[in-house]
Amino acid sequence: MTDMTSEKSVEPHPQSATQPWWMKGAFRPVTEESTVVDLSVTGELPPDLNGRLLRIGPNPPTGQSPHWFLGAGMVHEIELCNGTAKAYRNRYIMTDYFEAVSNGRPPSLGDPRSSMANTHIVAHAGSLMALEETHLPIALDGNLSTIGPYDFGGALKTSMTAHPKICPKTGEMLFFGYGFFPPYLTYHRVSPAGEFLSSREIPVRKPTMMHDFHITEHYAIFMDLPLTIDTSSKNQTALPIRWDEDYGARVAIVPRDGQGEISWFEIDPASAGHAMNAYEEGPEIIMDVCSKTHVFKPGMKDGAPFLYRWRLNTETGEFSNTRLSDDPIEFPRIADDRVGLPYTFGYAAVLHHEAFDQFHSRAVRKFNMVSGEQETFSFDSNSVCGEPIFVARKAGSAEDDGFVLVYVNDELNDTSRLCVFDATSLSAGPIAEVPMPHRVPQGLHGSWINQDVVIR
Repeated sequence: MTDMTSEKSVEPHPQSATQPWWMKGAFRPVTEESTVVDLSVTGELPPDLNGRLLRIGPNPPTGQSPHWFLGAGMVHEIELCNGTAKAYRNRYIMTDYFEAVSNGRPPSLGDPRSSMANTHIVAHAGSLMALEETHLPIALDGNLSTIGPYDFGGALKTSMTAHPKICPKTGEMLFFGYGFFPPYLTYHRVSPAGEFLSSREIPVRKPTMMHDFHITEHYAIFMDLPLTIDTSSKNQTALPIRWDEDYGARVAIVPRDGQGEISWFEIDPASAGHAMNAYEEGPEIIMDVCSKTHVFKPGMKDGAPFLYRWRLNTETGEFSNTRLSDDPIEFPRIADDRVGLPYTFGYAAVLHHEAFDQFHSRAVRKFNMVSGEQETFSFDSNSVCGEPIFVARKAGSAEDDGFVLVYVNDELNDTSRLCVFDATSLSAGPIAEVPMPHRVPQGLHGSWINQDVVIR
């Protein structure tokens, strides 16, 4: 293993028992930027797993931030090729926000270009974008160097969600932006070639934190829920978000092309963080979502996130809500080629019941959404795992014919590893592990980019 660590390499920040959970253990930020080639492998990496796994997360350069969500972003990448772990590298995302907090200046959060760039990283039409939902995307080049804010040639006038959807049938990228001030919610479409196609304002009553959304073959679906944004001085906290019991809960069904009438449906109040998938079944729209009964509710601990199936009948307006997981889960993912379509398999990280609000997970789970069967692999008690990402086998013949990739931290030894599972037998454990050259802090979301995808 050859280590080519940059000059920015320094000792990790010291831990303190008084620090919040996102500043210690598996979440503790690192400060080194490094490039390491020829990593060792335990077990056998599949020879047809060729590409790059990118993962992003908050990593405050000063070692301190008032909330996990407010740390400046760092991206980690591991390249796999022909059964080898070819290289690893990590880079800070050099935004105006990063520069401000690095130099002790207050960041200009109202500037759409001053992104934390810490939540998700996606590739589309040759562009690699680091995302954080209240600002513009930040473009990176193929070497993970920061290019800067990206607004699709001036066409994007709002923020961009960290959870865009790329339609497997059309290749379009669909997304939205929410704002603290009007317009509160805007729906956008981008062509497979990266050309901006359309924008449409979705009328909502006040600003809400809308982290994710759904698409189906014919619709974009927005969840207008009671997690509201309040910037008044009397309610200021690290995050200006609170649960508004009186706001109500609705779902907006919008034609995918952005044209035509919007249909609104009242639903049971809930918080919906991450969408697993949605699809159409006759007059019904089925939405599988990681949901809580409440969050940011004054005087109460957040509800636990469970996997729910929401059914909405577009003819009768009837709504039903069925819990599908016995344990709290987070970071639900599916095969990319099933987004918005009927599907069978989903994957998620299983959270501790006693620490679900801290994104601590020691297990990954595979859900059969048709039969109801669930398959789980649990790591040891020292390990904390992140988002499981499914990668299809290149010549795969079934929906789950592929691999599940997940970063795992060993809190006892302060080390990290990439675990690779055969998705058809998740409970059998990893078929290969790649020890990381240094700890990779717990992060948020990531993407697999096949070897043949060219980033400009």
